[in-house]
Amino acid sequence: MPVETADDRAAFFNTDEFAEAGRYTPPGGAPVDCTLIVDRGQGRKSMTLANVEAAGTDRLVQVLAEGASPDGITPARNGLFDLLDPDTGDSVELLQVVGEPALDESGTWWTAQVVQVSD
Repeated sequence: MPVETADDRAAFFNTDEFAEAGRYTPPGGAPVDCTLIVDRGQGRKSMTLANVEAAGTDRLVQVLAEGASPDGITPARNGLFDLLDPDTGDSVELLQVVGEPALDESGTWWTAQVVQVSD
């Protein structure tokens, strides 16, 4: 049973608190507005060892599931999150989903591992 309520989630996904405005583009699809929480962590985008490049999880993002308010979506592997400047709406960072996003037990909150594509 989830601990947080819809009011709790609304506070977390408030762009004046923890969330950031963004745009999500699914593989082969059109971009849609979204609100997400970005855990920037301590990871790194990629590394090269013996002429082999490996990507590691750089960050985590959390988004509300499709049907949830505001801006619920269903993220997919290789989808792109474009983080937007709150004042201008310009792109400030592009993140790509790696692996399969995980839905929480309540079915309202996705967590996705992402790597930074550009900043």
